[in-house]
Amino acid sequence: ITLKNNGTVIMTSATITYGMDGGPAYLEEWSGNLLPGQTANVSLPAIPVLAGENVLSVGSSAPNGSEDQSPLNDTWTFTFTASVPAAIINLILTLDNYGSDITWHLDSEIGTTLHTGGPYADFQGGTVDSVAFCLTNGCYTFTINDAFGDGLCCDAGEGRYVIRDMQGTEYAVNDGRFGESNTDDFCLTGVSVAEQEHAQALNVFPNPSDGTFTVDLSRMDVPSHYVLTNALGRVIVYGTIPTGTTKKTFELGNEAPGLYLITVRHARGRAVQRVVLDRAQ
Repeated sequence: ITLKNNGTVIMTSATITYGMDGGPAYLEEWSGNLLPGQTANVSLPAIPVLAGENVLSVGSSAPNGSEDQSPLNDTWTFTFTASVPAAIINLILTLDNYGSDITWHLDSEIGTTLHTGGPYADFQGGTVDSVAFCLTNGCYTFTINDAFGDGLCCDAGEGRYVIRDMQGTEYAVNDGRFGESNTDDFCLTGVSVAEQEHAQALNVFPNPSDGTFTVDLSRMDVPSHYVLTNALGRVIVYGTIPTGTTKKTFELGNEAPGLYLITVRHARGRAVQRVVLDRAQ
């Protein structure tokens, strides 16, 4: 984020609060030396996101340890859609001679517009626009519009489009004969993430947890060390694993609800698993 001193004195410290709407709030203490009107770029630690629409909220407070006299410009929000896990889906659009008539948009199943395109240049019939969408499991609606009402053909040229994945599976095919508009609905169900070797060997239960969870080490290849961190990377607990240990139980005590990572090192690398702490269970 960019932090700006809108005051009349030098700013040397501030508290930055950030997080996803509906999730835990994180604090970052900033210190520096900002003259009035100056700005500074501040890199915030990584935080977890969920698949779908997310709203990132960031705020600043306590400049120089005092109350902000103008709090109306202290908050910033940003809405974005995340695909977790993700796959690349391509739109391959061949234009007719009147590209300025053509627009399109791709919406999620809850109506959020994820991608848009057009209008295009005229008199370039046969030009191909290839657009890559990053999507996850779910259903989507692709809508294409022609302002003149004759689609992508026929006297104006032979246009068409196809939506397909990287393996060649086609989710929508159209020869351009659609008049004013056309809508295609399609769903993805097989999107997955390639796991690192041994990642599935680390079994955590219960997950989500109310504060106590157990790690099954029975499928690990000589586990040796463990470390438990929160979403900011702060170490909660770490230690060695005695030879022959098949299970280990962790207590999160008074830690805040949210996402944690348990990492176990073993003879052939390491395995990582996410743990969700939900005290409302």
